[in-house]
Amino acid sequence: MSINQYHGRNLQGKKPGTKRPCDVCRRRKTGCYKSQIPGSEKCKTCIEAKLECTYFTTPVKRRMKSHVEVLESRLKESEAQVIELRAELTRAYMYTTPTTTSSGNSDKSTNEQSLNGLTAWLHVMRNTMASLYGPPAPPDADDLLHLEFNKLSLEIKKVKEREHVFIGKSAGVALIKATADIKSMVHTRTGSKMPSPRTHICGWRPETRKNITRRTSELSFATEPLLSELIGLYFTHQNIYLPLLHRPTFERLVAEGLHLRDGGFAATVLLVCAIASRWSMDPSAVDAGAACGREWFDQVPIVEDRFFERPTLYDLQYYCLAVIFLDGSAASQACWTLVGIGLRLAEDIGLHIRKSPVPSVEDELYKRAFWVLLYLDRVISAEMGRTCAMQYDDFDIYPLREVDDEHWEHPTHPFQQPRGVPSRVAFFNALMRLNHILGFCLIFLYRSDRMLALFSIHGPWKESAVPELDSVLNTWHAHIPEHLRWDPTRKDQVFFDQSVALHCGFYHLQILIHRALLRNFAATSALSSLTICTTAAQACANMVDIHRRRNGTAPAVINLQAVFSSALILMLQVWTKRRTASALVPDQNLEMVQNCMDVILLCDSRWQNAGILWYAFRYSPYHTIILFQEHFG
Repeated sequence: MSINQYHGRNLQGKKPGTKRPCDVCRRRKTGCYKSQIPGSEKCKTCIEAKLECTYFTTPVKRRMKSHVEVLESRLKESEAQVIELRAELTRAYMYTTPTTTSSGNSDKSTNEQSLNGLTAWLHVMRNTMASLYGPPAPPDADDLLHLEFNKLSLEIKKVKEREHVFIGKSAGVALIKATADIKSMVHTRTGSKMPSPRTHICGWRPETRKNITRRTSELSFATEPLLSELIGLYFTHQNIYLPLLHRPTFERLVAEGLHLRDGGFAATVLLVCAIASRWSMDPSAVDAGAACGREWFDQVPIVEDRFFERPTLYDLQYYCLAVIFLDGSAASQACWTLVGIGLRLAEDIGLHIRKSPVPSVEDELYKRAFWVLLYLDRVISAEMGRTCAMQYDDFDIYPLREVDDEHWEHPTHPFQQPRGVPSRVAFFNALMRLNHILGFCLIFLYRSDRMLALFSIHGPWKESAVPELDSVLNTWHAHIPEHLRWDPTRKDQVFFDQSVALHCGFYHLQILIHRALLRNFAATSALSSLTICTTAAQACANMVDIHRRRNGTAPAVINLQAVFSSALILMLQVWTKRRTASALVPDQNLEMVQNCMDVILLCDSRWQNAGILWYAFRYSPYHTIILFQEHFG
């Protein structure tokens, strides 16, 4: 902007172009006239003094803007500044964070492009998922304030450590801590003692029953040897996937008869029996059919005093086991609510925040309960198309120790896995890394479009997000422990079962990711995603068929949703081919669909949800194809 234009602005209420003396003539208090030299804009005084003249006489006609036009112009300028600021922040973040895109190119090429909301959010998503394989960041000082606040409350209330309530940073813990420190300093200087808290404030709790311990006199447990058989079935078919319980501790407490004295542990034992009865060949379980286990489950009410007392380990185990049992029934919709309650009870005592790295049996059991609740929350939310109770950035906790149960209480080397011996818990840690990707998938692909508007994402978001999720999924697959890689001839039965479950979860998630692009079959991305989904479904169908033939009549229910999704994709592929190919042409996908149905049918007699899935297929277009194929031989 030139100096003439600057002084020609609307200063002192004058319109641009109004005649006014230059600065030199105004200081000398002389008349200011334009020079007679052609083409010169200087006055005679400035020419003689050889100074730059600010004389301005060219009139400028300008239409006065309305108030609405001014506001619209300012809003447009503000939006442009926000977009540019977001791009600048993303560029700065990308320059300081070395990452690799899904295509293998460096982010440097992206820095040179004009970044919008789509590009920026893709980069944030990529770096967030990359943190799955990096070491955990050290905790911030503010994140540990709740521990100091807990110590203060322990001194005041004289309660046990596990009875404290977790207080987050938004509750002003830092301010309370600073206030307490200053108050302590003041009282120390004056020599006075801090007044004891009033009992009607610190000791008040909602009124509950006088006897808050769950009644055990009316409970009916399985008698020996059935009880030992059910406990063995639970740890053989369920705990190898979701390691909620520590077998030596559990069996020792049962042998000591704790379930006859403690209501919390009694509920855990009853639910273990309820879950295990689905694999039992005891006549009572066989006769009950899909209702097996209800005689144990119905003895434990869902709601007692858990909401009014501090959550215990047995309370958290109760919600884990109750959800696992109900997920196999016709009342699976209750699981989503119950797992949310369990996670909030866990957060109430601060289980979602990292504690001391020094291991103990109790701490590890609490940690197991939290991780199992988190896993169930995402799986059930994905099944029901609902929002998870806890997101990836809501917790900060160490993964489970990859130490088998028998090595926890070693007399000289506790919590140390023998060198060269793979741990059975490694499966769950790998499964949880896959579960984290599932959580990202639910957020980035199956959340409402309000998230896109919030981050000003304009463009083909799903078409851009699916390759990113697929890339991190392939990275996860490359990091599968060696003893859990697919090997149909693997001799160790536990590792074989875990390997099948891990790969079924991988194929199920791959289908879930690419399923988001299957709405518009005319698009090229939809055809590519359908091919990927079909390949994943075929691999899953072959794998579970080999697993079924090897295990006989012992189903692995953890694979049920993956099997069902694979069958749906294979049926979709069959009907897609029916559009162009002849109906008489044999289709190998139909054989794989039958493999999936055989696995579902294997669970039908004991798991009600498997019966529902079988019924859905029985009275679907699948049945029509089967009849058609049988008719034409």
